[in-house]
Amino acid sequence: VAVPYRVYTSPSAVEGLHSASLSIAYRDTNGQSGSETKSLGFVVKSWTSQITAESANTILAAGSINKVTIKVRNTGNQAISSITATLSVSGSGAAPLSLTSGSSQWNFEQIAAKGESTIDTQLFATVASADASYPVQVQISYLDANGYPHSETKTVSFAVKGWVSPIVVETQQLILASARLPIFGE
Repeated sequence: VAVPYRVYTSPSAVEGLHSASLSIAYRDTNGQSGSETKSLGFVVKSWTSQITAESANTILAAGSINKVTIKVRNTGNQAISSITATLSVSGSGAAPLSLTSGSSQWNFEQIAAKGESTIDTQLFATVASADASYPVQVQISYLDANGYPHSETKTVSFAVKGWVSPIVVETQQLILASARLPIFGE
């Protein structure tokens, strides 16, 4: 008799050899009951994420709404499904970056092996945020090919370049000469 089973190992499981016991109770053809217990060994290897999140253009203009594209890639050899990607910007109060369009959450049915999905959004960078870098967290939840849930957080960093004022001030050359002016009556 073959008993198929699945073993789920948490991504936080410690690498190494782990054991488990399998007990089976049964009745034989003569009606006698019996049981057997077997010990099983499992080797847990380190887990490598198959998900990446990145943006080709990581430079934002201060004082502007910037169009941003973040690609969520499946670098694994099997498709993933039921993907939810949630963006969050750091900071409290007057945050240096803020999402300006729509929802902060995107859902994708599936990403094929070696495939990708795109998040198109807009980020506003404050004038005060110029000349610094800021992280955007991408929380990604998905089901692997075996139906097991995973949740990962990826970080995409954006650099904010200085703000250039659209106001132009022009000056003309003014020549001042010193001269003695006659006083009335001289």
